[in-house]
Amino acid sequence: MAIKIDGDERILQRIYAFDKEVWKILQKEIREASDVIRKDAQALTPGIALSGWGPWQQRSRDLTYRGPQVGKSIKTQVRSRIGRAGADRFVAGRVVINDPAGAIFSLAGSQNRSGHKFNENVNETWRKGPWPRLIGPAWTSNVDRVRDLIDAAIDKAAREVTRG
Repeated sequence: MAIKIDGDERILQRIYAFDKEVWKILQKEIREASDVIRKDAQALTPGIALSGWGPWQQRSRDLTYRGPQVGKSIKTQVRSRIGRAGADRFVAGRVVINDPAGAIFSLAGSQNRSGHKFNENVNETWRKGPWPRLIGPAWTSNVDRVRDLIDAAIDKAAREVTRG
């Protein structure tokens, strides 16, 4: 899940174009702000997702759920892209689950169109939603605080660029 701040696109493009050092510091501060959600998601990661979820191999990938491994795989990222017009830039702090079993657990049952027993069992054990299961609740409870931290980081970077 990503947090995007609207209205700062032109400021971000100026920072990116004129001061690469300030841009690097801004990216670091956005990653640190997003760490609030990452830490909360890691704390929500269960040791055992579903009883009986044992060794599971799929095309040479190990899909066995291991809680500590899933928790360590939850990472923050910063993404930046330029808009279609070429003048606007956006930056987003993201929290992702890199472990395949953790990704399966976080989305299992979200669209249970198949009626598969695995999805039903996960939903019975861990409630239905919000999805993704680990990051969704962490994002919901921390998004306002993280937005404020990112806004403050952008304001600080803008002041640094206009001062120099």
